[in-house]
Amino acid sequence: MGVLLLTILIIFITTTLAQLVGYLDLQLTFNLFNNQQAVNFINFKLTTASIIICLALVRYFYIQDQYNRQIQSLSDARIGALQARIKPHFLFNSLNSIASLIAIDSIRAEKAVTDFSSLMRRTFTYHDKLISVAEELKWIEQYLAIEKLRLDERLKFEISCEETCKNQMIPTLSIQPLVENAIIHGIQPLEDGGLISILIKADNNMLSITVKNPYIVKTNSNSNGMALANIKERLQLQYGSKALLTTQGSHGQYITLPL
Repeated sequence: MGVLLLTILIIFITTTLAQLVGYLDLQLTFNLFNNQQAVNFINFKLTTASIIICLALVRYFYIQDQYNRQIQSLSDARIGALQARIKPHFLFNSLNSIASLIAIDSIRAEKAVTDFSSLMRRTFTYHDKLISVAEELKWIEQYLAIEKLRLDERLKFEISCEETCKNQMIPTLSIQPLVENAIIHGIQPLEDGGLISILIKADNNMLSITVKNPYIVKTNSNSNGMALANIKERLQLQYGSKALLTTQGSHGQYITLPL
């Protein structure tokens, strides 16, 4: 229907302009055309050429649109696969935390199971590839509550998020795996534990997310790879070169900065 209407519009505009030019030429005797028949012949050729060019352009843009849709579909499928890969990793680590708590304190383990059930219901029923920062922080707080039952005073955390950033959309489960790594490879190996700091702010019209945790070289040498690579790829698929994820380990702190 769109192509038909566009063709009719082109015929109308081309015919109107050709006839107008021919009429003015015959009236003002510029001698571009000998008679009305010559005007009609030129009109026919211009209209035919315009239709051919228009249909060629329509075909070109149609193919481009189909190509872009295919690329987007492949990108969405890849993001979905990467997101699904994060979830079992999250599940196994949470179950291991609960399992280790059972032998220590059965009452707290029972509460951890309840919290874990609520967290899993939220995680596995959410299928969108993007989530608001505020919603992702809710998941993180629930996850930290489970780990807090196990690690008790060894785990300290602080979350700071500017109000303007809470409604910003980010890839689902892009912060939680960083916090998970911070606990497993930063807090857990330390006898006295440590502090996990999450800072989210607007920085030069971009969203800046910083996760800090204690840094121990020997425990971080073979860790973090899967989660960081997963998040990097999802950021690249979603935002291209506009998004970055960098890590830095120094002065007893391991810092991750996804933008």
